[in-house]
Amino acid sequence: MKTILVPTDFSQGAENAITYACELNKTLNAKIMLMHASHILIPESNFYIAPIALEEIEIDEIERLTSLESKLKYGYPGMAIGSVFRMDLAVDAITREAHDANAEFIVMSSHGTSNLKDFMVGGITTVVLEKAPTPVLVVPKEASFNGLKTIVVALDLEQDNGPELEKVTSMARLFDSEIVLLHFSTLGNTIRDEVKLDHLTDKIRKESGYQKIDYRLIHNPDVLSGLLEFLEKHKPDLLALTMRHMNFFEKIFARSLSKRMTYQSHVPVFVMHHAPEPDKNQGFT
Repeated sequence: MKTILVPTDFSQGAENAITYACELNKTLNAKIMLMHASHILIPESNFYIAPIALEEIEIDEIERLTSLESKLKYGYPGMAIGSVFRMDLAVDAITREAHDANAEFIVMSSHGTSNLKDFMVGGITTVVLEKAPTPVLVVPKEASFNGLKTIVVALDLEQDNGPELEKVTSMARLFDSEIVLLHFSTLGNTIRDEVKLDHLTDKIRKESGYQKIDYRLIHNPDVLSGLLEFLEKHKPDLLALTMRHMNFFEKIFARSLSKRMTYQSHVPVFVMHHAPEPDKNQGFT
């Protein structure tokens, strides 16, 4: 059985991400693995914490995690749900557990901020995105699961997108989703890019046997602005993109001191690392 790892810090945002993961999993039929990590920061001094105090903290947080697991099992009868507690730094614990559990992907909250740009450039979620051995689904605090009718895939046509598109197509097939391949032509190569995008769309349809795939080519030198405008106008259920060591990902989400984001995103983002040689056993079946 495949595993979906869902870290929690017991916040409202994390609770929403857990609900989203469970609703999504009604179709995926994977095992939901809740995870909480605790780390006690001890100042560089002679500061002393008694072992009994650390033990009480650990017991209390394990009880909260166990209680949450029981609550979810009651709310989602028949769904495979487990939990694991780690006394470690959150990022280290999450990435290690994802590896050890061979998780299909990780579901995380954007930790309270609904600004698409902000949650991609700061905090634990960002570091997990960079280090995780598996895709990460980031769920904004206000997002709710209403099916996956439309999945938008942000593409960089200068890269091989095949492995990532296989993952998306595999998920879309289960939900009967429409896939929209989205590319921004920024250098005046609109005609060339449209030919390439049309060819890629046809190729994916033929190779996957999945026909509900279309594309949109947008001419906009400001990729970030164009992407946010597209999301606001079309309101897809999921945005999928690839993180290539801060290449295309950085071009879209890098910090800008001169431009502040005002768009409030309710669109979950599925972030994949580039995998040059896809594992044919990967994907939801």
